[in-house]
Amino acid sequence: MGLFQSNMEIIFNALGLILAWFVYRLAIRQKKVSEVQLRRDSYDRNYRIYSAAEKFIYKIKSGWILNSDFEEYKKNTKQSKYLLDTDVNNLLDKIGEKGLELLLLTHPC
Repeated sequence: MGLFQSNMEIIFNALGLILAWFVYRLAIRQKKVSEVQLRRDSYDRNYRIYSAAEKFIYKIKSGWILNSDFEEYKKNTKQSKYLLDTDVNNLLDKIGEKGLELLLLTHPC
């Protein structure tokens, strides 16, 4: 009985190690997938900000801005503080200021 019991302990210990290895490999794969998803999500958010800036600059160059254009720009770029560095945020602020100046010139209160 003692030999059978020690053989069973060895088998259960081996199965535990194999299971632990599979769980470890699964965790590594999940980490890689989440990193790729985070990069993709960051890219989508950054693209949305750059696209809003591009559209707003085009409207500034056209010389005519509506209040809704300015509000849309502010709404689409408000997350930039959390996603982009200070230089880009300063540039986005300057673009917003120029758009506001043009808005006030073309639509005086």
